[in-house]
Amino acid sequence: MDTKKEIGYVLDDVVMSREMLADKRKQYEEGDALAMSYLSTWVILEGAVKRIHGIGVKEELLPKILEWKDYLEDKAVKAPPAIPKTGFTLEPFSIPTQSSIEAMLGKCKNISEVLNSKEKYRKKRNAIAHKAEEFGRASTYRDYIRLIPVDNSLIFISFVSRLRAKRTDSLTNRFFLLSIRPV
Repeated sequence: MDTKKEIGYVLDDVVMSREMLADKRKQYEEGDALAMSYLSTWVILEGAVKRIHGIGVKEELLPKILEWKDYLEDKAVKAPPAIPKTGFTLEPFSIPTQSSIEAMLGKCKNISEVLNSKEKYRKKRNAIAHKAEEFGRASTYRDYIRLIPVDNSLIFISFVSRLRAKRTDSLTNRFFLLSIRPV
């Protein structure tokens, strides 16, 4: 499957998840279950970033594997460079590292800040998920929830743009980006 289709599927899933979440979030907020609202919003962002990480790994790894395939099939004389043994996976169990996120999406301030394990947003997510911690006040919840960009397709466009820039000219990138359905 090509990258454009894969990104399209991720976008579709984010849209569906966001629509399903809207009613659930409202119920959580009305019931003062603000921690659950925050966590359920996190699930969408975390899932999307993990899937995009897998697409990025595949995009980076596939050319290297094809070089080795050609070499092993005697289509190339010289052995290609070794593929690092870093233990890659297309579907990571945990949130990708900060450097991986920035490699995929660039320096998207909100995404980087929210997913950074040293920042308060991810610490709060972990405290809720692992210690059943609550928000003390609704204003604190609103402060936290405003930065989780589950309705912003720019993170996906940024990622796709970075992938396409490696292989095509800027005009092709613009046409490709215009063809992606915004969230």
